[in-house]
Amino acid sequence: MIKQFGYLFTGAVGHGKAADEAMSRTIAHELSHGIFHLNHTFDTQYQIPKASTKNLMDYTDGTDLVKHQWDAIHDPGIVIGMFERDEEGASFWSGKLTILDTRHTLLFNHVYESNHEGNLKYLDKVQNSRKISPTETSLDLDYTEASEKSWIDSWKIRTATSDEILGNIIKKIQNAENGKEIGRMYLNNKGIYIGKFKLEDVEYPLAIYSERATIDNITKVQVSDIDDLEKEENKKHLRSEETFIKYLLIAFYEEGNTEPVLMMQIEKFDFSKNINTKEKWLKYLKIIVMDTASNNAISRPLVWGTKVSNDFKNKVLAIAKEIGSDPNYLMAIMAFESGGTFSSNIQNSSSGAVGLIQFMSFTAENLGTTVGKLKKMTAEDQLFFVKKYFESYKGKLKDVCDFYMAVLWPRGIGKDSNYAIFEEGTIYYEQNSGLDLNEDGKVTKNEACKKVLEKYDKGKNEMR
Repeated sequence: MIKQFGYLFTGAVGHGKAADEAMSRTIAHELSHGIFHLNHTFDTQYQIPKASTKNLMDYTDGTDLVKHQWDAIHDPGIVIGMFERDEEGASFWSGKLTILDTRHTLLFNHVYESNHEGNLKYLDKVQNSRKISPTETSLDLDYTEASEKSWIDSWKIRTATSDEILGNIIKKIQNAENGKEIGRMYLNNKGIYIGKFKLEDVEYPLAIYSERATIDNITKVQVSDIDDLEKEENKKHLRSEETFIKYLLIAFYEEGNTEPVLMMQIEKFDFSKNINTKEKWLKYLKIIVMDTASNNAISRPLVWGTKVSNDFKNKVLAIAKEIGSDPNYLMAIMAFESGGTFSSNIQNSSSGAVGLIQFMSFTAENLGTTVGKLKKMTAEDQLFFVKKYFESYKGKLKDVCDFYMAVLWPRGIGKDSNYAIFEEGTIYYEQNSGLDLNEDGKVTKNEACKKVLEKYDKGKNEMR
């Protein structure tokens, strides 16, 4: 290896604590170049502006290092060997490591080059195809390299409403329980679904790859520590790999199959924005959970428990405890309001109300959201707004009927069973006349609750 030398001129630095700190940082910066072969963050392959980060290898007063830089420092012999030539170092830092295997890496790199912030060529082609040729179902990749060309050309970009498909796939992954099969998906053989997905305040260019048309035998993996994903028993089902600054790849495998059947490619955003894309997405998909033991173990069975995930049930238990009521009452109300589906996007065709407790538009707005946003949430995530809704009735919901009154007619909370909540001649009666069981022109609290009580009793047969 070629020997390298560096010189530091200290005469113009000055004296004092600030000068000493600046000199210490400069020495650390230069040693990182010379001994560990760390590059500047603003080198052309990184696409990061100079003096825009707090990284030690930038031209600021920062001292931060990211994981790959620490890896180089902790094992300098290996890293120097890897990066002995400039082109090899550029290859590593620009994100051209092998992801899964060589041919998949070529596919992922090609799609990324035309599907990242600043160049969304493939997404534009999909959108244009829908306008110009709505009957066209797929588009060819513009892959021109010789390596693995036949295999890569067999993959097609689907022109379906990809954002909706991406959202449905993400929900299925989120909703599956640890060790259980993820719900069946009907996609396309060697199909690529291109879109954008907003998570918190960031909109991520996303590509999902389906190896075949029907995917129905992949197992959900959940861990509390990201390092546990490297255990062999977990790698049989899921692999999560990433390049340094380009993209994250999450691959799902069938038992005993060495080829992934479903893959998610998500653009990463550089470390100058302090975004850990990998951790953020694995948590969102509920692959990383705070405590897998508490996530999967529920302290008591609930009515209609067979219809929802353990995560859902644990959240219901927490809500009921906080508002001082029986969680079974809340389960019965949501079963009734959602028609037994516990779906976050079920919508009443007349009123437009949506979700677990049929949120009306004005109710959603009062809670700080919209019915449109509620429809896009998972059932587990929508429980946050269920909790928010019932918080104002804390300590008042002593039975199923009072719980239902909180949803239907809050004035009825605490009233006796013969209390008339709706009377003939009002719009409320017209909208709820089906609850007037004896057809006497008024709906009593007892009549309104009768069907909910039936739902509660029926749910006992679905207890878990």
